[in-house]
Amino acid sequence: NNVKQIRAHKEAVRDLSFCPTDIKFASCSDDVTIKIWDFARCEEEHTLTGHGWDVKCLSWHPQNSLIVSGSKDNLIKLWDAKTATNISTLHGHKNTVVAIKWNQNGNWILSASRDQLLKLFD
Repeated sequence: NNVKQIRAHKEAVRDLSFCPTDIKFASCSDDVTIKIWDFARCEEEHTLTGHGWDVKCLSWHPQNSLIVSGSKDNLIKLWDAKTATNISTLHGHKNTVVAIKWNQNGNWILSASRDQLLKLFD
């Protein structure tokens, strides 16, 4: 059953990720934004901006309020989900970052790009 429908972004939604407690989730889009949502109320809490082009992927840290995102601008950004601020930018790919994930204990980030590379960050 479809419980709720949200008009979330102005362009295509590319990825979704729940926080560890499932009370919030994040979405990213070709509209260049990441949004953090309250799950129970289905309301937007924050809009994160800082990527220069379509945001293609994101992953919420398995224990903390951190989100990592990848974009068509070739960048990986680390965000503080509580303050909605960019805390770090990783320059490592030469083409669109198409997938990004934290490992289960949250110590590493694995990314994949159209530059045909996988990168592991600690």
